[in-house]
Amino acid sequence: MYMVLLHARNCKPPTIRSFSQLQRDPNAFGVFYAKDTRRRLVWRRWLRGDSDKRGDLNLVMMPHTSRPGKMAGNKLHIWGATLMDFYNVQRIPTMPYAVTLSSGSKLAAFMSVLEELEYAFPELQWSRSEPDPKEVEPYPVGELIQEQEMRIRLGLCGMSGLPGDNLDGDALGEDKDDNGVGKEEIEQSIESTIIKGASCIDNDAGQEKDETRTDQDNESPIVHDEASQPEAQHEDKTGESKDKGENEIQSLIINDDVFRPDAYPAPWPLLPFSYNTPTLQQRIPLHRLPKNLIVHDPWDLLSVPTQNQDDDYSYNETRTKEDIVAGWAKKRDIVHKYNLMLFTAGRRRLEKQKQEEELCKGLERQKRRKGLIIPDVDKFAEPFDGFVVQPTSWTLHTPVEPPIYVVHDPPPEPKPVEVAHLYMDPSHVNGWGNHSMVLNTELEAPRSLFVPDILCYKCVMEDVKKTLIEQDGEDGSRKDKRWMVKSGVWRSEEVREPVDLAYVLQGEERARGFVATRRHEGIVYTGVVRPIGTNVGWQNPERGPYCEHVMEQLHAEKGKGEDKGNTATAPAPHPLTAKVQLVAKLSKQSDRHLEREALNYQEFPEHFYEHWTGYNVVEPLHHPVPVGALIPQFYGYYTPEEVLEEKIVEDNVKMASNGGRSSSGEESEEEEEEEEEERPYRSPILLLENCGKQIVLDTLTVDDKCECASLFYRLHHAGYLHHSTWERNVLIQPCPLDVPPILRGTKEYTDDKRKKACRLIDFGRTVKINRYGARAIEEFEVNNMLKALF
Repeated sequence: MYMVLLHARNCKPPTIRSFSQLQRDPNAFGVFYAKDTRRRLVWRRWLRGDSDKRGDLNLVMMPHTSRPGKMAGNKLHIWGATLMDFYNVQRIPTMPYAVTLSSGSKLAAFMSVLEELEYAFPELQWSRSEPDPKEVEPYPVGELIQEQEMRIRLGLCGMSGLPGDNLDGDALGEDKDDNGVGKEEIEQSIESTIIKGASCIDNDAGQEKDETRTDQDNESPIVHDEASQPEAQHEDKTGESKDKGENEIQSLIINDDVFRPDAYPAPWPLLPFSYNTPTLQQRIPLHRLPKNLIVHDPWDLLSVPTQNQDDDYSYNETRTKEDIVAGWAKKRDIVHKYNLMLFTAGRRRLEKQKQEEELCKGLERQKRRKGLIIPDVDKFAEPFDGFVVQPTSWTLHTPVEPPIYVVHDPPPEPKPVEVAHLYMDPSHVNGWGNHSMVLNTELEAPRSLFVPDILCYKCVMEDVKKTLIEQDGEDGSRKDKRWMVKSGVWRSEEVREPVDLAYVLQGEERARGFVATRRHEGIVYTGVVRPIGTNVGWQNPERGPYCEHVMEQLHAEKGKGEDKGNTATAPAPHPLTAKVQLVAKLSKQSDRHLEREALNYQEFPEHFYEHWTGYNVVEPLHHPVPVGALIPQFYGYYTPEEVLEEKIVEDNVKMASNGGRSSSGEESEEEEEEEEEERPYRSPILLLENCGKQIVLDTLTVDDKCECASLFYRLHHAGYLHHSTWERNVLIQPCPLDVPPILRGTKEYTDDKRKKACRLIDFGRTVKINRYGARAIEEFEVNNMLKALF
């Protein structure tokens, strides 16, 4: 804090030179948290000695003589774990005014080669204890889902029902059970929802078509397509292919057993937007994204209405949550089917992610077994996982008998997600752009996509105890002597912690620097272990009921059967699906920006999506910035199935009629325009992470502006130009993301006291740098907008 105030623009250093004066100064904290006070500074100095070898060019720090240091996933050269890992250093020892910025790991590598170790010994010691860069995962969405499920079971949130349950306009919950909707009515509604993929698709999705419904059609809460009715089936090829596609949709949804009626215990299913669903912020590999998307769009938002359109589905900020929920119950449901679309770059990334995932799993197993000597390891078939059972009490750094190492199967591979449901509501529209509309949506997908399988520790230990009794006897008299030899030790994991040093000069304390100290954080075992295998498997309600231990852990005692210990007859504590919040971006008709943006999301390098520990100095900035994700997480680009199938069939027909040659560009474009005018428009859907709100420059601190600018500069370092440097394309949200949402934005979990994190959006115009000077022009535009360099 002293160094920050020392460099503050609106504070006079002589008034705060001592720590005692700092504590008594009432303005000190106001200056520290002022918007124009930089808290991310490079204030440390790496000393270099006056060498007699003045003509030795090896002593000069130049790009070709420097050594690589520690780097995060973006491969930027200047990375530091903390703000105290960055230094001002002289390029030439004898020239104090030729100063540059560098990191401790780079300088340590450079000075070790030159054997220049005596002048900056404390800094070398500090850099050697610097932790390696580590990827940071957002707070698990599975934890948030389980917390919300408990609140729903307790009746604290949510409203039972399905879209279109209350078309007559009766008060919700009237003549219903305690959960708001009768069980039989819910099951009937679920059955109608299950077959909606075939019999409930409305290709027109228009309001005029709803008005022409017969009384018989109005009895159903879900809109039916005329082509799907038996009397309306056509005899031509188009009608046959359409009916065939609808039958495929029906079989697809019915075969996906996670959406079956009996998989929803009371009070589920719940009406869309009847409770606050957790925001999905974790990375999902492309091969695990839902292949098909059933979109529920009663208000016809897929046609992308204009902002000023005064209609039933127009944007209305004054709608209350009760009105929104009631609207879903009273509104006739309109459903469309979409398919996941991967470009060539996306398909290549999909295969690469599969290979890397298998490699990472193997590396993680090796990391968990590091330092362990496992006898008779050949008895266990690879791959296997395990953990060391920690004793109730231990003595550190003292030889002990081998602890138990439980060997169990790795978690099973998750099943591919064939179908998921997406719900759209006009009251959750975030805004309109020149080419698109953005809104918050609810995605309902198999719960196993978000919540990992459970390995019950109590069941495992009960099984291990039985094995030990069989091998050693109840009194341990048959225990093998090799398990009595004290051949391992428990050690404490140490992490470095900076401590301020001070010395007294003329009766006042003054800051001098920092030293590395150690503090204990957890324990780890090294040595021989005793392996014990277990047959206890991973638990997932898709494969069977939970054990009684997990049921107690999930607080699911309420609602059990008469036999308290019989979990097989007890109702499930949650459904097989879960809902999360995503952002859906829709495109206006005849606009290609969304398609280009989806292509860019599939082409961008992996580190754009990754959060890393530490800070980077990104040219042309001179101050460290956090190494968070650069762009929102990408959750798929989906296109209407009918449009995709018709386009493929028509292209094949045209190719065949032309002898294998494509038709002329002018004819094909004219035909496509005519077909688009005849066919009701439905926008493709780009699903992204919700990254907060648009920045307001007047409310940002100078560090926040620096971080916003670094996003554009990092994009440039990767070889891309954004081509849309506007405030609306930078979002800000509370941070850090690895803590629960309720704790974000409190300044207590970041070492630089930052509250917000930034993200870059809107890549419909983004291209690779292909001409000289283009990068400099955009850097000028960014600096002119954010004033980050001054």
